[in-house]
Amino acid sequence: YMGIGKSDIILDLRQSDQIRKQFEEMVSYVKKDQDVEKYAPFVTCRFDIINQDGVPESLYIETGDFTIFPINYLKGEPPADSNEIALSYLSASELEKKIGDELKIIINGKRQGLTVAGIYQDITNGGKTAKASIAPEHETASWYMINLNVNGDIPVKVDDYEDVYKGAKGYHIKVHIEQTFTDTIDQL
Repeated sequence: YMGIGKSDIILDLRQSDQIRKQFEEMVSYVKKDQDVEKYAPFVTCRFDIINQDGVPESLYIETGDFTIFPINYLKGEPPADSNEIALSYLSASELEKKIGDELKIIINGKRQGLTVAGIYQDITNGGKTAKASIAPEHETASWYMINLNVNGDIPVKVDDYEDVYKGAKGYHIKVHIEQTFTDTIDQL
């Protein structure tokens, strides 16, 4: 389990010139695509949080609506509003947080307390991530993604999106999982 919502396609946009503008154009394009059944845009940013020792440290926090393509939670549920956060298992363990605890995060230069609503398993970014339904800070954005379900031939749609948006990488989710885990599974 990779800690990502189940969708047909993931469109991934990493650092490029005018990345935010390109992402907004991609979201608009996806929204108008009649083959798209549903979609959810996400922005992953580095936010400073206050750790268990009261010291600021950086954490990747994915922002967006986590109810459209939900993930499995070990405990709790997805963050439903802007005062909640979900932590990966490793982040929660390291920060000594459990469901209902408060995590201080620095948003727009101000400390804000978010309640831990869920804990999930994640293998990305060393397993130390978080998810929150807060506004992204585009200045610290590391990458942008759109999860979507489509009618029709998924590999063809992936190729179409990559042709329209140079710099974006499309993944058929099943292929992405196979590429990530095949060597490990074969060794086991």
